[in-house]
Amino acid sequence: MDRSEQQNLHFYEVAYTDKSQTQSAYFIPNLKCEIAKIELEFLESLPVINTSLLDVCAGAGIFAEMSDEKGWDVIAVDPAINIDRLKGNRKIKTYKGTTKQIPTGELFDVITMWDVIEHSLKPVELINSLK
Repeated sequence: MDRSEQQNLHFYEVAYTDKSQTQSAYFIPNLKCEIAKIELEFLESLPVINTSLLDVCAGAGIFAEMSDEKGWDVIAVDPAINIDRLKGNRKIKTYKGTTKQIPTGELFDVITMWDVIEHSLKPVELINSLK
C-alpha cells in the first residue's frame, strides 16, 4: 500500500505511542528493547575509540536510550520521534525531522540506521547525505 509522506508520518507517530499495539508487533517496546540490546552488543564490538552516535530514524528512541545509558553521546533524529518521552534525565539530543535538522559541522564516530534503508526510496542518496 502506497502512503504519502504525511500518511507515513501519522502512521509512525500513532504506532510509537500505541499502548494497545494495534499497529504491528514490530512496535512492542519489550521486543524493541531485545532487538536494541543485540544492536548495542554489535556496536560495542566495533573498534570505536570515541562514543559519539547519530541514530537516524530513531523511532521511539529505545536504542538511543540504551546507548545513552552505556555512555554514548547520542543524537537521535526521526520525523515521528516523541521528544517529550526522551527528555527526563537523559543527555540525548533529539531532533524531530530529518538529518537536515542536525546542526552543520556535527561529527559522529558511529551512525546507525536500523530498519531504515529498506524503507528509503533513494538509499544511496540517504547514505551520501550523511557524509
